[in-house]
Parts: sequence; C-alpha cells; structure tokens
Amino acid sequence: MHRRFDTGLGRPDNCLPAIGLFLATEAGCVPVNWSLPLVDSWCADRERRVRTRIPAVHHRSSGPETRSGPST
Repeated sequence: MHRRFDTGLGRPDNCLPAIGLFLATEAGCVPVNWSLPLVDSWCADRERRVRTRIPAVHHRSSGPETRSGPST
C-alpha cells in the first residue's frame, strides 16, 4: 500500500500498483494476466502473506522488472 496525492480527489489516497496484460482487438479488450508487486515489508512478513493468501512465489516491487513489466 502506498500513499499518494490524488489530484482528482484533492487529497491523499491509498493505492496499490498492479501490472496487467490485456488482449486487445477492434471489438474490445480483456485482461489475460495480472501481477501485484509487493513492497519489501510484505515480502519479509510470511504471516501477513499467509493470512492474505499470497503465495510464496511473488514479485517484489523494487527492481527493474517492475518498471517495465515482468521479464518472464
């Protein structure tokens, strides 16, 4: 969770960045894959991940792979 100032709301707001892969055609688009990068505090806290059902295999929010998308 990150705090940022939302200019549309005119106040700080919580946000959680996500990476999505969409299949787009002339008829529309549909999501085909999602990734939710985790901050280091979530990566290090096994109990929190278990409680929220986040699998052991996850992406960290730091690192070049999250700036340009997953490199898989």
